[in-house]
Amino acid sequence: MSATTGPHPAAWTQMTSPDWADMTPADWLQATPSELMERVVPGWGASSLGDLMRRTPSDWWSMMYPTLPGQAGRGARSSEYGPHHRGRRPGHHGGHHHHERECTDCPPDRCDCICCIGDVDIVVYARLDEQRIVPIVVENERRREKDITLELSSWTTRAGRTGVVETVSLDPPKFTLEPCGNQAVTLIIKVPGGQSDEPREDQQRVRERDVDSCEVVTADLRLIGCDHRVVRIAVAIVPRDCDPALIRCGYTCC
Repeated sequence: MSATTGPHPAAWTQMTSPDWADMTPADWLQATPSELMERVVPGWGASSLGDLMRRTPSDWWSMMYPTLPGQAGRGARSSEYGPHHRGRRPGHHGGHHHHERECTDCPPDRCDCICCIGDVDIVVYARLDEQRIVPIVVENERRREKDITLELSSWTTRAGRTGVVETVSLDPPKFTLEPCGNQAVTLIIKVPGGQSDEPREDQQRVRERDVDSCEVVTADLRLIGCDHRVVRIAVAIVPRDCDPALIRCGYTCC
């Protein structure tokens, strides 16, 4: 690209906002005095228009202000962090490429933590060797009392496997609903199999197993004496390391 002398900078003050908005990048370069361009971008006259347009904002910033602290070019920034740390926290190697100066939160894609629940009324998330309390309230919308009996089926997987989830208690199993009243019911369930109590040769308890991916188990709660359909309850058993509690030790980005 040859250096072209544009209008005097004083002429820029006579341009209105629509004039600036209608200008293309090529018009901007043509309207900029060559001595100003040479001072801002040394050697710009030897570059083509395409080369100038392909430069990123960080390149222009480092060329315009090379002496400012922390304004090193892209090459210095990339060599400092390496190709595996640009735009993400250490240890997170996702496919998202962001500018290296941004502080991003790019967690790994955990397909094993995604649960296919299906059509259910209540969902409870748990892990192996955990016990969960499910509070339920049964309401009576009629002006006469009702005698209610609760029946909970066995817990089964979609394939019909049992024993994955156990019912500890369902209390109270029978009660009388007062007119326009309500009754609190507590369901306690347990997901066994998380640890083994059998000691090894070193006499230490060891973690026996974990689920490979989210496993969904369902049961049907029947309210006999209540004008309500069967209530389906699902327990989604997720791996131990799904949705961990994140504790940040610093206030700045890595």
